[in-house]
Amino acid sequence: MMASYSFAHDCQTLEAENQTLINQILERKQVVWFEPFENEFQSNQINVKLLKVVGDKKTQTVKMDVLFTNKGVNIDKMITKVKSIIQAGGDEVLLNKVIFGSKENTNSGYSGAYVKLLRDKPLKCTYIFKGVVPETKVIIAFPLSFKYHKEGTQSTQFIEDRVLFNDLLIDWK
Repeated sequence: MMASYSFAHDCQTLEAENQTLINQILERKQVVWFEPFENEFQSNQINVKLLKVVGDKKTQTVKMDVLFTNKGVNIDKMITKVKSIIQAGGDEVLLNKVIFGSKENTNSGYSGAYVKLLRDKPLKCTYIFKGVVPETKVIIAFPLSFKYHKEGTQSTQFIEDRVLFNDLLIDWK
């Protein structure tokens, strides 16, 4: 008799614990779960950090701010190459405009203007993509390639690198 009471009590305890866990899960059901994304990468000597991803509902644009910080010797020429982003669903959206430091470029599908990147002096770049509808919640891929030339090396010696930002939530305004 005691064994059956203990077993029933253990079952009731287990059932109560399960119900507690179920309630906790149900409370979270309105949250969309994404794996945490990397918003910062250290490439050879350049740190690349994604600051924000903001959408404008009226113009149907998405603006991405990226901060480049040089941790090595001064760079006298740096350029980025960005063609597009990939929306959830797989649609590609071409780059519309880039503001690379103080230089603006409106060549669709490619960004660039050579700029200097001095040691420990961050450079903010803004990439603008046009044609993203407000129903889009996630950018699944933002490939960012760049190349640079270190001061004091041969003029043809460029170092090329790339980073890939994934699963970026858009903050629509």
